[in-house]
Amino acid sequence: MTAPVLLWFRDDLRLADQPAVAAAVASRAPVVPVYVFDDTHPRAMGSAARWWLHGSLSSLSADLGRIGAPLVLRRGNAHDEILRLVEETGASAVFAGGMPDPYSREIDRGLASVLGERLHRYRTSMLFSPAEIRTGSGGPYTVY
Repeated sequence: MTAPVLLWFRDDLRLADQPAVAAAVASRAPVVPVYVFDDTHPRAMGSAARWWLHGSLSSLSADLGRIGAPLVLRRGNAHDEILRLVEETGASAVFAGGMPDPYSREIDRGLASVLGERLHRYRTSMLFSPAEIRTGSGGPYTVY
């Protein structure tokens, strides 16, 4: 039996036009879709954002249910929950969107130090990485 892979949804709660979804499916392994509500994230969600998240997760869950891949929901520190899910499922890889905020980048670095090449990150919520956007003089844009 082939080991499954985790498909970790973050701020990219869609199936269409989503590189992490395409890569997980292309792995030809059973896919375990997961969303972790990281209540340790320093960016606290307001009520409007939570309302949007609930609707988006409900829609994503329904879409995944139609193809026989139930969405696994977890709450807690994303780093710890992803590692726990890797162990629980025996996942051979984790496919996820890379997020640009400092807290999420720190989680990604921590997971990469444990999972190594088994962590596959994709640009799923931005057209360009912030590091790719440069001014006419070649430097990064700054905020005054």
